[in-house]
Amino acid sequence: MRVLVVEDDPKLGPWLCDVLADVFGSSDIVRTLDEARTAVAVRPFDLVVIDRGLPDGDGLGLLTDLRRQQPSLATLV
Repeated sequence: MRVLVVEDDPKLGPWLCDVLADVFGSSDIVRTLDEARTAVAVRPFDLVVIDRGLPDGDGLGLLTDLRRQQPSLATLV
């Protein structure tokens, strides 16, 4: 299972990424909505964990985009 963590906090993001990698086997981290959109376009993910307060906007905008593109993609906000 591949997990994408969208988190800009320099301590929380890497910690969460490590924990999820231990549980699910693989995880990637990005820090902005733009990076998240690029990551999802390039590689398939089974779960996306989204922070709401990101430097380039609200994570709910990404959630809306993901729901349109991949309705069955598991997400956690």
